[in-house]
Formats: sequence, C-alpha cells, structure tokens
Amino acid sequence: MIMMILFIFAISFFLIFYYPVQKKLAFKKFNEYLIKQDTNRDNIESLNAFKDYKMGGYQLIVKFYDDPHHMYIYHYYLWTHRKNESIQFDEMCLSIIDEENSVELDPPYNDNVKYKP
Repeated sequence: MIMMILFIFAISFFLIFYYPVQKKLAFKKFNEYLIKQDTNRDNIESLNAFKDYKMGGYQLIVKFYDDPHHMYIYHYYLWTHRKNESIQFDEMCLSIIDEENSVELDPPYNDNVKYKP
C-alpha cells in the first residue's frame, strides 16, 4: 500500500513539474528576453506555446507586428547538456525564420531582422 502511495505521489509530482511549472518558467524567461530585445507583449501579433517533447522544454512561436516577414521561435530549456559544454539551467535561445524564403536565418543577421538573439 505504501509503495502505491509513493508511486502515485511521484507521478503526480512529475506531471505537475513537467507541464505547468515548466511552462510558467518558460514564460517568465520569455518576458525577460523581450525586455532585453527592447520590445513588449503589446507588439506581439501572435504567440503560440508548445511543449517540445523531442528536445525537452518549451517552444514559443511569435509573430511581431513590426516585423511581419519573420517568425521568431524561442526555445526554453530547464537544463541543457550539449556536447563539450557544461550543464546550463534556465536557458532560452532564439531561432529566426524568414517566411518569404522559408529558411532559418544564421548569424550574422541582416539589418532587416528587428529582434536579434
């Protein structure tokens, strides 16, 4: 009986942490990132958030009113452990898609990208 209670508790803790807590952390980090990019939520035309099951973390896909030709994909990771790098916590990075040409842009970004990583 005790094992069953511990199992249910462990699963409940995992689900609570894995979905709502991690999503809240992603949006907190996203708001901080917007401040660094010198913009705010009033400039957002659309915002969609998805749990990234393949890479972990969350993806926030954003379209800005003042940069309609690009789609910004913010990737949030609670922790990262890339090859030849130390483990990092609470990390957000940005990918920018040029929608006219359907390609992901690489640095150095042209001047037509308004919000650079």
